Amino acid sequence: MRKPNGSGGTDGNEFVGFIPDLMDRLSHIIGFRSYEIRIVVDGKYGSKRNDGSWSGMIAELIRGVGLR
Repeated sequence: MRKPNGSGGTDGNEFVGFIPDLMDRLSHIIGFRSYEIRIVVDGKYGSKRNDGSWSGMIAELIRGVGLR
């Protein structure tokens, strides 16, 4: 979840909770130094459409949106 307005903190992360904690732990175990957590453009987790394509977060993963 997003931090409440005005509670920014010094870590540069606007999110708190399970996913940021998991990513921090994985970064120590696996050894990556950076990652980005962001809200998906259409605000959906993802569901399969009638034509077989996906919406939401799943569609962005398939298309590689945000990968560097």
